[in-house]
Amino acid sequence: MKITYLKRDDQWGEDVNFYEELPKNKIHYVSVAMPGLTMASSFIDDAGFTTEERCALMNTVNQAKETGTLYPKANITLLPSPIAKDRMGFNLDVFNDGDYSKKEIISHMEDAFKANKEYIKSKTMYFDFRNLCVSEELYLEYLQSTIEQCSKSDLPETIITWNIKT
Repeated sequence: MKITYLKRDDQWGEDVNFYEELPKNKIHYVSVAMPGLTMASSFIDDAGFTTEERCALMNTVNQAKETGTLYPKANITLLPSPIAKDRMGFNLDVFNDGDYSKKEIISHMEDAFKANKEYIKSKTMYFDFRNLCVSEELYLEYLQSTIEQCSKSDLPETIITWNIKT
């Protein structure tokens, strides 16, 4: 297993056209279920979900406080947001008021790896925590902890993420 940390201004890495690779199921994208103008929202919309369906999926993940995957329709997995709100119909109910514990976040990430191993079976996973409601530094630290706790057989060949904003 190889982990690559991209520079902030590097969109997806060398020789990768993410908008072509994701629909062809060659990669697995993991992010936080944060409704609004986020990369995850854009990719979910591109996968053929309506705005209402996307928001409902994100709300389901956040209400359940559990990782959710859009497979088989899209190789996208969503981690629950620590502070997302229900924005359907402008209802602003908060699902989780505050950060998740390290143990909870690692469990969410383990679930993403499990979804990849058992269903998606991608050789490359992208973990994208940029410009969201989470501490990028903590999520990258917890990603590293999760990788260390997983057996090699549970991990893809390549994990790609971004360096924290400086």
